[in-house]
Amino acid sequence: MKAMTVMKNVVIVDDDHFVLRATSFQVKSIGCHNVQTFDNAHDALQLLAQPGHGIDAVILDLNMPDITGVDMIRYLADQQFPGHIILFSGEDLYTLEAVEKLAQARGLAVAARISKPVNSQQLKQVLMNVRPPVEVKADEPAATRNISRQRLQQAIQKGELEPWVQPKIHLKSQEAFGVEILARWSAPDLGNVFPDEFIPLLERHDLIDEMTLSLTQQVITFFQRYRHQLDNVHIAINLSMKSLQKSSFFIALENVLKQHNESYSRFTFEVTESCLNRDMAEVLDILSSLRLKRISLSIDDFGTGYSNLTQLKDLPFDELKLDKSFVSSVWDNSKSQIILNNSISLAKQLNMTVVAEGIETRQEMELVSDMGVDYVQGYYFARPMPMARLPVWLEEWSELRHQLFGRLSYQLPGIPEGEAGRLEVLRSLNILDTEREEVFDRITRIAKKAFDVPVVLISLVDAGRQWFKSRVGLDARQTSRDISFCGHAIMTHEIFLVEDTRADSRFCSNPLVTGEPGIRFYAGYPLSVRGVNVGTLCCIDFKPRAFAEQDKQLIGDLAALVVREMELRLQVLSGHTKH
Repeated sequence: MKAMTVMKNVVIVDDDHFVLRATSFQVKSIGCHNVQTFDNAHDALQLLAQPGHGIDAVILDLNMPDITGVDMIRYLADQQFPGHIILFSGEDLYTLEAVEKLAQARGLAVAARISKPVNSQQLKQVLMNVRPPVEVKADEPAATRNISRQRLQQAIQKGELEPWVQPKIHLKSQEAFGVEILARWSAPDLGNVFPDEFIPLLERHDLIDEMTLSLTQQVITFFQRYRHQLDNVHIAINLSMKSLQKSSFFIALENVLKQHNESYSRFTFEVTESCLNRDMAEVLDILSSLRLKRISLSIDDFGTGYSNLTQLKDLPFDELKLDKSFVSSVWDNSKSQIILNNSISLAKQLNMTVVAEGIETRQEMELVSDMGVDYVQGYYFARPMPMARLPVWLEEWSELRHQLFGRLSYQLPGIPEGEAGRLEVLRSLNILDTEREEVFDRITRIAKKAFDVPVVLISLVDAGRQWFKSRVGLDARQTSRDISFCGHAIMTHEIFLVEDTRADSRFCSNPLVTGEPGIRFYAGYPLSVRGVNVGTLCCIDFKPRAFAEQDKQLIGDLAALVVREMELRLQVLSGHTKH
């Protein structure tokens, strides 16, 4: 496994001296030894204004007394700061999101936004996963990256650039309606070259049309070879804005289709939303010309750019494709859910079909289905695959879809009202993915002895998982939220009790019952912090058993001890943030 790169030169800007010391210590502990701290923004800006300052990342507090975080971002953008920005603040999530969007709109690289108090694990992950900035001039030739124009053209002509496919599923019929074509390049001399590397190079060297036509030719040839299996499979192809602007590209595309006796009706051409961030008259000119040719158009990655929803009524698209990040953010951000609902509603009113990308869980599938989405694609159904694998996958789909769409034999946990606020409280505890603490382990040991059970957990229910802060009798650190008992327990304000899981229709077929660890008894008491249930103190047994009233009272008392420790933790963290 390739070692992660640690940022070498980091600047921290915060007017709170305690936060400066604590954050500096956290950054240095993961190998960033050259850390400079500033308690005022003016001094930091003087350093960053020096030529060749070599700073890889700036960790920036938005609430500086001398210069606001927004002003700081403006100055950094004016100086064309090449490194990464990490925003952290005690402001609400929406404010952080707004400032992040502002920084990105000004061309700055935002590595993360972190709510105060700073989570050391989250900060560590951010700093170890961002790459140090590499200065690349806009007109830098591809040869400096060891991929010349000649090598790119050779890759196209030799068929090294291959079409992979990802199925698109119709939610109502549960049929595999079509596939999206994805370019992949495995080069004998370069290894795997990723699309975000080779696509810009192809566009720079005016080879993107040649690649798109080559992929289309390969796809049509393959689909006709397997006509009996693929005859009804629709094909979606991504188009570059550079291709869209050339009439010669569509003349060449029509020739390819005619050679194989194919028509445009089988294809949808996807245009990314970022392509629309240009003169509206020019965009309308291009898209209207394509619609007159009866070419089906899709706006791809919707939700990642800055298009106004009302612009959709002026643009001749047949399909709206929602970006993965737009869907996944619904769980953490209530505003995202409102925008997502309105986007789908508007698309429907405009007679557009709606596709949701990046669906990875059953809950996400059910969410977008309830919202009225027509088609879905994502890892929940199938990962991108070599085109040769598609006929086999289609044969497997008839069985696979029953597993993915079939009625679950166990009940999924619900989503509490105000989930975004609940998750915000949970994360403000700065406790997820931390090491064991005796103060919590002592409580689980007492509970294990008092109730005579093999397993006791302090479980914290995150967006898609339950993570165990303390555990006795269980090796696992976490499980999926979809199969968790604690996900059900946080929906109540009293003990959640299942005395025999195999006699309970909600859980008799749950994987944690039918497989490892083989749960037969569960008692979970919700941990209510700041008025929301962040998790549970729970007892598990591998045989059915009863839970007496005195047991219910005792587990409630022990849960109160856990909550007290968490509330104290919040008070300490809040005090450090203020002083």
